[in-house]
Amino acid sequence: MPNFLRWDSEKRRLYEHVTGTWTIEDARAYSAQARPVLRRALQSAGPITFLSDFTDLKVVSSDVAELLDPIVEMQRKLPIERYAAVTSSALLRMQIRRMMGSFPCTFFDNKNDAMDWLGWPPEYLAEKP
Repeated sequence: MPNFLRWDSEKRRLYEHVTGTWTIEDARAYSAQARPVLRRALQSAGPITFLSDFTDLKVVSSDVAELLDPIVEMQRKLPIERYAAVTSSALLRMQIRRMMGSFPCTFFDNKNDAMDWLGWPPEYLAEKP
């Protein structure tokens, strides 16, 4: 599955799915796709719930992390009510915490628990293209 960030303006939900071992080119491509999505989310009013699925993501290099800083900065400006991140690696959780700084994030081992915590119905992601 490709890397993506999707905004559901009706339900005020952001869903991010990223996988693999990222190169600088991957980070640039993701940033180009995510920037307009985050702009749309920033223009809306009201609280947002956000799910990041990092289950199959590998720890990224410092160069890649640095390239993603502007995206993380945009995310910090969002009116996040709850943010859940799904990871399969303690090392990746540490890296995400470091990248996110003070951005409030709750980590989960699986997507179902994260979705339940966010109040998203189990079928929500199955409904999306």
